[in-house]
Amino acid sequence: MEGFIPTVEWMSEKFDEMNEKLFNDVLGSCTFRIFTKGKGMNGNVLGWFKCGGKNVRVVNSNRKIYTVVNGSITYINKNNFTKLYKPIIELNGNYIWTEKAALSTLVHEMCHYYVDMQGYHPKRCHGKDFMNIAKIVSEKAPELFTVQRLASAEQMSEMDLKPEFKIKRENRLINKISNSVPTFIFYNTGTVKYINCNKMSLVNDIVSIEKHNKKINKIVISEDNALKSTLRNLGYTHTMTKYGRYWNVSDEKWVNDIDKFELKIVG
Repeated sequence: MEGFIPTVEWMSEKFDEMNEKLFNDVLGSCTFRIFTKGKGMNGNVLGWFKCGGKNVRVVNSNRKIYTVVNGSITYINKNNFTKLYKPIIELNGNYIWTEKAALSTLVHEMCHYYVDMQGYHPKRCHGKDFMNIAKIVSEKAPELFTVQRLASAEQMSEMDLKPEFKIKRENRLINKISNSVPTFIFYNTGTVKYINCNKMSLVNDIVSIEKHNKKINKIVISEDNALKSTLRNLGYTHTMTKYGRYWNVSDEKWVNDIDKFELKIVG
């Protein structure tokens, strides 16, 4: 591993370079920081794009960004964005990076900057607005990176947490896997949904909601740690806190093998 650790000076220099190369130099000024404490310090966050402005809010109905000064509302747009929004980009200083991985993360946060700069903050941070600019940016510099919603496996292989934080992350991961409840909904149509529930009460909610759904054949859960680890290794790392989000795994070959693990029908 290269052992690269980004600095504020490096971030500022690369921001200007990438702004010109990938964003037609439309992004304005920005504050840069390296964080080593607080939320995300143990490795679940690579970087942030933040608002440093005071009283900056979003209209729920149309997602327009505005600020309130002395009781007066001012909508934020390209012309006043840097002055009122005061954009900030931070990178996690507890990682040992390669420069390529750090640059990819910086550009990822610059894509968030570009989206919010339009005066509109989408409900889904990594929705179509983000992916549209990410696609354009990636096509301009395919030799450098592909900007995605989440860091790719290749990017994560190019970086590692400092040892003391790596131990904390591994312990947290063990607890997370142990407490999760893999839940599968099998439909009569052949569709299979997978929800990685964060606790048994969510499973009970799902069963209660779907108990009269005649399209469902069965709902199956597992407390088998071997299955939990297998699913995580396949990339299903997100734990759901509410019903509504799921993976459609109908066409995944591994679904045919889950009978090898300990399962329980709950609905």
